[in-house]
Amino acid sequence: MVFDNFNPLESWKRVTAVMMIRAGCKDMEIMKTACVARNTLKSIKSELEESNNDYEKVVERKKGKRRSDSLRTPEFVEKLQKKLAEELGVGNTTVRVCINEDLRYHFYKRRKGQILTEKAQENQFNKALKLHKPEHLAAQLPDCNLCDFYLWGAVERDTNRTACNTMAELKTASRSASRSCRGT
Repeated sequence: MVFDNFNPLESWKRVTAVMMIRAGCKDMEIMKTACVARNTLKSIKSELEESNNDYEKVVERKKGKRRSDSLRTPEFVEKLQKKLAEELGVGNTTVRVCINEDLRYHFYKRRKGQILTEKAQENQFNKALKLHKPEHLAAQLPDCNLCDFYLWGAVERDTNRTACNTMAELKTASRSASRSCRGT
Protein backbone atom coordinates (compact mmCIF):
# COMPACT_ATOMS: atom_id res chain seq x y z
CA MET A 1 0.00 0.00 0.00
CA VAL A 2 1.45 3.38 -1.02
CA PHE A 3 0.75 6.51 1.07
CA ASP A 4 2.34 9.13 -1.21
CA ASN A 5 -0.88 11.16 -1.49
CA PHE A 6 -1.85 10.76 2.18
CA ASN A 7 -2.86 14.14 3.61
CA PRO A 8 -3.40 13.95 7.38
CA LEU A 9 -5.68 16.22 9.36
CA GLU A 10 -4.28 19.55 10.54
CA SER A 11 -4.53 18.45 14.18
CA TRP A 12 -2.42 15.36 13.42
CA LYS A 13 0.18 17.53 11.73
CA ARG A 14 0.37 19.83 14.77
CA VAL A 15 0.70 16.90 17.19
CA THR A 16 3.43 15.31 15.07
CA ALA A 17 5.29 18.61 14.76
CA VAL A 18 5.12 19.24 18.53
CA MET A 19 6.36 15.72 19.29
CA MET A 20 9.25 16.09 16.84
CA ILE A 21 10.16 19.54 18.21
CA ARG A 22 10.25 18.11 21.73
CA ALA A 23 12.41 15.22 20.44
CA GLY A 24 14.91 17.75 19.06
CA CYS A 25 14.49 17.05 15.34
CA LYS A 26 15.67 19.50 12.68
CA ASP A 27 13.21 21.87 11.00
CA MET A 28 13.56 20.32 7.54
CA GLU A 29 12.94 16.84 8.89
CA ILE A 30 9.82 18.04 10.76
CA MET A 31 8.48 19.83 7.67
CA LYS A 32 8.83 16.72 5.51
CA THR A 33 7.52 14.21 8.05
CA ALA A 34 4.61 16.24 9.45
CA CYS A 35 3.70 17.81 6.08
CA VAL A 36 3.74 21.35 7.49
CA ALA A 37 5.00 24.59 5.99
CA ARG A 38 7.93 26.52 7.45
CA ASN A 39 5.64 29.34 8.68
CA THR A 40 3.38 26.82 10.43
CA LEU A 41 6.41 25.27 12.09
CA LYS A 42 7.61 28.71 13.22
CA SER A 43 4.19 29.53 14.67
CA ILE A 44 4.06 26.19 16.51
CA LYS A 45 7.53 26.81 17.95
CA SER A 46 6.63 30.33 19.06
CA GLU A 47 3.38 29.08 20.63
CA LEU A 48 5.38 26.45 22.53
CA GLU A 49 7.77 29.10 23.82
CA GLU A 50 4.92 31.42 24.84
CA SER A 51 3.11 28.65 26.72
CA ASN A 52 6.29 27.44 28.49
CA ASN A 53 6.33 24.15 26.55
CA ASP A 54 2.72 23.31 27.46
CA TYR A 55 2.12 21.15 24.39
CA GLU A 56 -1.56 20.52 25.19
CA LYS A 57 -2.40 24.21 24.69
CA VAL A 58 -0.50 24.30 21.41
CA VAL A 59 -2.12 21.14 20.03
CA GLU A 60 -5.74 21.91 20.93
CA ARG A 61 -7.99 23.36 18.27
CA LYS A 62 -8.02 27.15 18.12
CA LYS A 63 -11.32 28.96 18.28
CA GLY A 64 -11.83 31.28 15.34
CA LYS A 65 -13.05 34.84 15.48
CA ARG A 66 -16.73 35.53 15.03
CA ARG A 67 -17.74 36.74 11.62
CA SER A 68 -18.48 40.43 11.34
CA ASP A 69 -21.98 39.84 10.01
CA SER A 70 -22.88 37.79 13.08
CA LEU A 71 -22.20 40.88 15.18
CA ARG A 72 -24.64 43.02 13.22
CA THR A 73 -27.77 42.04 15.06
CA PRO A 74 -30.71 44.46 15.31
CA GLU A 75 -29.74 45.22 18.92
CA PHE A 76 -26.18 46.04 17.87
CA VAL A 77 -27.37 48.36 15.09
CA GLU A 78 -29.72 50.14 17.50
CA LYS A 79 -26.93 50.65 20.07
CA LEU A 80 -24.64 51.93 17.35
CA GLN A 81 -27.22 54.45 16.14
CA LYS A 82 -27.79 55.71 19.69
CA LYS A 83 -24.04 56.03 20.31
CA LEU A 84 -23.54 57.91 17.04
CA ALA A 85 -26.41 60.24 17.89
CA GLU A 86 -24.92 60.98 21.33
CA GLU A 87 -21.42 61.59 19.95
CA LEU A 88 -22.64 63.90 17.19
CA GLY A 89 -25.17 65.64 19.40
CA VAL A 90 -28.13 64.94 17.11
CA GLY A 91 -31.28 62.92 17.48
CA ASN A 92 -31.54 59.18 16.89
CA THR A 93 -34.07 59.78 14.11
CA THR A 94 -31.64 62.12 12.32
CA VAL A 95 -29.00 59.40 12.28
CA ARG A 96 -31.52 56.85 10.97
CA VAL A 97 -32.74 59.19 8.22
CA CYS A 98 -29.16 60.03 7.24
CA ILE A 99 -28.28 56.34 6.96
CA ASN A 100 -31.41 55.49 4.99
CA GLU A 101 -31.70 58.48 2.66
CA ASP A 102 -28.22 59.97 2.33
CA LEU A 103 -26.18 56.77 2.43
CA ARG A 104 -28.98 54.71 0.85
CA TYR A 105 -28.42 51.90 3.31
CA HIS A 106 -31.52 50.06 4.51
CA PHE A 107 -31.25 47.62 7.38
CA TYR A 108 -34.57 45.95 6.80
CA LYS A 109 -35.84 46.36 3.29
CA ARG A 110 -39.30 45.04 2.62
CA ARG A 111 -39.29 42.98 -0.54
CA LYS A 112 -42.27 43.02 -2.83
CA GLY A 113 -43.36 39.69 -4.19
CA GLN A 114 -44.98 39.25 -7.56
CA ILE A 115 -48.70 38.66 -7.27
CA LEU A 116 -49.99 36.59 -10.15
CA THR A 117 -53.66 36.79 -10.95
CA GLU A 118 -55.35 33.87 -12.68
CA LYS A 119 -55.10 35.63 -16.03
CA ALA A 120 -51.40 36.41 -15.51
CA GLN A 121 -50.72 32.78 -14.55
CA GLU A 122 -52.54 31.60 -17.66
CA ASN A 123 -50.53 34.00 -19.88
CA GLN A 124 -47.28 32.84 -18.29
CA PHE A 125 -48.23 29.19 -18.85
CA ASN A 126 -49.13 29.83 -22.53
CA LYS A 127 -45.81 31.62 -23.14
CA ALA A 128 -43.94 28.71 -21.54
CA LEU A 129 -45.75 26.25 -23.82
CA LYS A 130 -44.71 28.28 -26.89
CA LEU A 131 -41.09 28.28 -25.74
CA HIS A 132 -40.94 24.54 -25.08
CA LYS A 133 -42.45 23.19 -28.28
CA PRO A 134 -40.50 20.32 -29.86
CA GLU A 135 -39.56 22.40 -32.92
CA HIS A 136 -37.65 24.81 -30.66
CA LEU A 137 -35.38 22.09 -29.28
CA ALA A 138 -31.87 21.86 -30.65
CA ALA A 139 -31.37 19.74 -33.76
CA GLN A 140 -28.92 17.47 -31.96
CA LEU A 141 -31.53 16.38 -29.40
CA PRO A 142 -34.23 14.65 -31.42
CA ASP A 143 -36.98 13.13 -29.26
CA CYS A 144 -34.77 12.73 -26.16
CA ASN A 145 -36.23 12.23 -22.74
CA LEU A 146 -34.54 12.84 -19.39
CA CYS A 147 -33.21 9.29 -19.10
CA ASP A 148 -31.31 9.71 -22.37
CA PHE A 149 -29.30 12.62 -20.94
CA TYR A 150 -28.04 10.45 -18.09
CA LEU A 151 -27.30 7.55 -20.43
CA TRP A 152 -25.36 9.66 -22.92
CA GLY A 153 -23.47 11.40 -20.11
CA ALA A 154 -22.41 8.05 -18.67
CA VAL A 155 -21.48 6.69 -22.11
CA GLU A 156 -19.44 9.78 -22.91
CA ARG A 157 -17.67 9.61 -19.53
CA ASP A 158 -16.75 5.95 -20.00
CA THR A 159 -15.75 6.41 -23.65
CA ASN A 160 -13.49 9.39 -22.94
CA ARG A 161 -11.47 7.49 -20.35
CA THR A 162 -9.29 6.11 -23.14
CA ALA A 163 -8.10 7.75 -26.33
CA CYS A 164 -9.69 6.34 -29.49
CA ASN A 165 -7.55 6.78 -32.61
CA THR A 166 -10.07 5.56 -35.18
CA MET A 167 -13.81 5.78 -35.65
CA ALA A 168 -14.10 2.00 -35.27
CA GLU A 169 -12.41 2.13 -31.85
CA LEU A 170 -14.74 4.94 -30.79
CA LYS A 171 -17.84 3.00 -31.89
CA THR A 172 -16.64 -0.13 -30.09
CA ALA A 173 -15.92 1.82 -26.90
CA SER A 174 -19.33 3.54 -27.10
CA ARG A 175 -21.15 0.24 -27.55
CA SER A 176 -19.36 -1.42 -24.64
CA ALA A 177 -19.98 1.63 -22.43
CA SER A 178 -23.70 1.67 -23.28
CA ARG A 179 -23.93 -2.08 -22.58
CA SER A 180 -22.26 -1.60 -19.19
CA CYS A 181 -24.72 1.22 -18.38
CA ARG A 182 -27.68 -0.98 -19.22
CA GLY A 183 -26.23 -3.85 -17.20
CA THR A 184 -26.14 -6.36 -20.06
